[in-house]
Amino acid sequence: MKIEACILDVDYVLVSGEPVVRIWAKTEKGENIVVLDRAFRPYLYILTKIDPYDLRAKILNQNIPIKIASVEVVKRKIYGKEKDLLKITIPNPLELRDLRDFFKNWESIKSILEFDIPFYKRYFIDNNIRPLDWFEIEGEEIDSGLKVDKVLELKNKQKTEKEGYPKFSILAFDIEVLDKEIISIAITDSKFIGIITSSPSKQPLQNVIYVESEEEILKKFCSIIEQRDPDIICGYNTDLSGMWTLLKTAEKYKLDLIIGRDFTPFQFSGEKAYVRGRMHLDLSNFFENILSRSLDIGNMSLDTISKSVLGIDRSPLDLGKARAYWESGEINQIILHNKKGASICFKLMNKLLYQILELSRISGQTIFDSTRMPYSKLVEWLFIRSAYQKGEVCPNKPTRLEVGQRKENIPYIGGYVHTPNIGIHNNLALFDFKSLYPSIIMLHNVSPETLNCQCCSNQDIVSMENKVPEEEYYFCKTHKGFVPEVLKELYNKRSQINEKIEILNRYSEELKDLKAQEYAIKILSNAIYGYYAYPKSRWYSTICAKSVASWGRFYIKKTIEELEKKYEIVYGDTDSIFLKIESEVKARELSEEVNKNLPSGLYLDLKGFYKSGLFVSSKTGEPSKKRYALLTEDEKIIIRGFEKVRLNWCKLAKDLQEKIITLVLGGEIKQSADCVKVIIDDLQNERVKIKDLVIRAHISKPIEKYEHRDPHVSAAEKAVNRGAEIKIGDLIGYVITKGPGSISEKAEILEFAESYDTEYYINKQIIPVSLRVLSDFGYTEESFLPNKQQSLEKFMKKSIKEKIRKSILGK
Repeated sequence: MKIEACILDVDYVLVSGEPVVRIWAKTEKGENIVVLDRAFRPYLYILTKIDPYDLRAKILNQNIPIKIASVEVVKRKIYGKEKDLLKITIPNPLELRDLRDFFKNWESIKSILEFDIPFYKRYFIDNNIRPLDWFEIEGEEIDSGLKVDKVLELKNKQKTEKEGYPKFSILAFDIEVLDKEIISIAITDSKFIGIITSSPSKQPLQNVIYVESEEEILKKFCSIIEQRDPDIICGYNTDLSGMWTLLKTAEKYKLDLIIGRDFTPFQFSGEKAYVRGRMHLDLSNFFENILSRSLDIGNMSLDTISKSVLGIDRSPLDLGKARAYWESGEINQIILHNKKGASICFKLMNKLLYQILELSRISGQTIFDSTRMPYSKLVEWLFIRSAYQKGEVCPNKPTRLEVGQRKENIPYIGGYVHTPNIGIHNNLALFDFKSLYPSIIMLHNVSPETLNCQCCSNQDIVSMENKVPEEEYYFCKTHKGFVPEVLKELYNKRSQINEKIEILNRYSEELKDLKAQEYAIKILSNAIYGYYAYPKSRWYSTICAKSVASWGRFYIKKTIEELEKKYEIVYGDTDSIFLKIESEVKARELSEEVNKNLPSGLYLDLKGFYKSGLFVSSKTGEPSKKRYALLTEDEKIIIRGFEKVRLNWCKLAKDLQEKIITLVLGGEIKQSADCVKVIIDDLQNERVKIKDLVIRAHISKPIEKYEHRDPHVSAAEKAVNRGAEIKIGDLIGYVITKGPGSISEKAEILEFAESYDTEYYINKQIIPVSLRVLSDFGYTEESFLPNKQQSLEKFMKKSIKEKIRKSILGK
């Protein structure tokens, strides 16, 4: 039988102590298949101090407690230099580390390599399979007892030219817990919406499935998973909370939660919940690891992300009233909140699916793994795969001692900063060096094995093209380095994709795929520079990182020096430059002119043209880096680095700051100060709603594990003691209330807050966010709090105050 299928995942089972690889795949028609490969075996490499053939003979004659399948001498490269290594293959993947431990103290062995590559990743790498590749698979169909359409014993497989993805069925779920008990689970897919609950009320609510107990909720959940048979199970914070809650509850009732396609319970690998035969995707991981830098939304709660990404508001469940709702049988609020959580996760998954799939394909990691990896790990596995293809053996992970020593290294100088000119500036152009650091790595061949190479050592270093500015290091001009080669391959692929994007109709079905591919390549390419300086990196090199930063400073300083001859530079930082210029047309002409004089591979791009920009000072009075606001030509405000985009400020303070910035960018500085006075007056006279004073923070671990009782921890602890359910990963909202004691002692979650501390909000929220913008225009704390207690009625007429109040609060 021959079947063309898209490979999604690989795992293995042991049969008589030997691995049977299971390839989970899907056909274009939607059939789920599993292909069994019994031939692949794990191995490691040994770099010897003696003749490798002598060591091979010694090993074959040694009484070794671990069964060995073969020992062979092979040629591989280590940092670009070819070596003779021993490759030792064994039957059982679980014994590979034991084999390493057996050999690690042998005097004749210099190092043991690639013993820590997980077996399923080894299979992907050695068979040149990337997740989501299409293969023609030939094999004999057998019975297996798996919940799939076909199971084949592999005879042959051949990669095909087919592109795109099969259609995936997605199921999202959300759990509501009260007093550590699951009270409902909402489930959503493309055709099904259901809420399973053990509520005693039995209200006839739409889509609600009533069961008798918490145990029955779990059983019904598993039953629906089996019935709906999804390819992807998703949720938000499901690793640390959702799936963990299911597991612990199941243990209480001695249940096996069978939701995988091989009829085994799901299991945890570290903090990751793995479901065999399905893809369990925790969206919170993807947002935290990949999207957080680009969203600039202050926090990664589901409610905030829903509003930012989908434009959907989900009102938080009133924790203080949840118990009362449940006991009275008035569960509408709970059900609605639960249902909306699952619905939001389902919509997010559909929106992000192509991006997730392409990140998996480009990095070569499974969909499950790629959503849980930070940039550094994605880069590392990209390198490990590339190393195998180039005949390189990858370096070992650093030991804990090595990581500690790396962390203690003296920090090197980063990007160049051209001090901001404080104040308001009109007609600003923002220029950006496109992919500056990846371009430098390729242009100057920056790689650990090309550093201070012997083949270029006889040249006059001062005149060398690849000598690092301000340093004595240089990089080889003759032999292409491993890392630049990997980057070049990514660059070429991205260029090909962009060429296709340019000629496609914007409504084309293919466009979504290509944009997702382009974005995946971009984020991986840009992360490579940081990987050099990552203490846990296999290809760690502070000299490489330091050299790239040095060239970066060289090119931006040189460009600024040339531009300063004709233009006023307002601010420059690492790879971007703000300057004053008459128009966007002139800015584009300037970009073209600058690029003529830059080395091939470097490109100064015009990122935007703005009517005005605001640059401010820091608390110390020095110009503040990475904190500015811009006004676009269509009157949109872009804010960077201010409290407005941070989590630990209340809505009233953030909205006020945005209003102040908007007025200041329009030249209305006095009016912005009047806004501050109005808000202070409202607080002093308790006209502000408590919900506008909520400060938000994440609960990142069990409350009892916190050493310090910060306000959010104290508020959460008190809420739990009153019966509220607060889980790891929850974003709680708290208010500083009236009364004696420290700030932490006065913190209460919103549902239990009946008052607010006027002085705290004026002095610790409103005044700081206001002076962050207005101090450069001569305003001080005394400008807003003369004599501290003086009524602000004297500052302005009532009618003026009312207009300002409405403009900020919408009242």
